Amino acid sequence: WTGFSKELGITWATNDTLTFWAKGDGTLQKMTIKVQDSQMEWTYTMNIEGGDGKAYEIPLSEFSPPDWWEGDAAMDLSKIDSIAFQLEASGEHFVYMDDIRVIAKNG
Repeated sequence: WTGFSKELGITWATNDTLTFWAKGDGTLQKMTIKVQDSQMEWTYTMNIEGGDGKAYEIPLSEFSPPDWWEGDAAMDLSKIDSIAFQLEASGEHFVYMDDIRVIAKNG
């Protein structure tokens, strides 16, 4: 595993979509994005594949609470404490990332 995280302490209350540009090294790499709100950590797992860069858009509604969580839950977008990007791959690999934003796409 490798990755990076950023402490935020901000609101995303008027936004609904995480966007970023990424370019892999031509191999299939699993990336997990973690967002910490005021209550818990939410995750979204995806693949970065190919060697051409492209823009990604992920609705915040597609992030999931932890596996151990029982019952309904909604991400508290009024208090986002941190975001982390973690890559899982065998051997030496790389991913370039840029233009990471949270936008209001559907509202």
